[in-house]
Amino acid sequence: MNRFNSSEDIVVSRDILQTCIKDILHNLIDETRKEYPYSLKVEHLSEITGYSDNSVYLMLEAGDIPGAKKIKGWRVPRDTFLLWWHGDWLEENISLIS
Repeated sequence: MNRFNSSEDIVVSRDILQTCIKDILHNLIDETRKEYPYSLKVEHLSEITGYSDNSVYLMLEAGDIPGAKKIKGWRVPRDTFLLWWHGDWLEENISLIS
């Protein structure tokens, strides 16, 4: 049984799904922002990503995390990191439904 009447219905449904995913991620980012300081340290990055400290250090040294600066240890702007971290997830998953 086909629930869609036309290809337009599929496009509208995909757009609705994309909007819902973006809203969920926006809320997740807002909640995470409340829990962490403006400048994230390695321990914060490990908590957010679930990666080990060593893995985070490797990513920082490789330049994989945007905005990272080595000032008395590594520091990463919270908002820059959260947009990058959640934005990558969003791009990967939106492409699956496009």
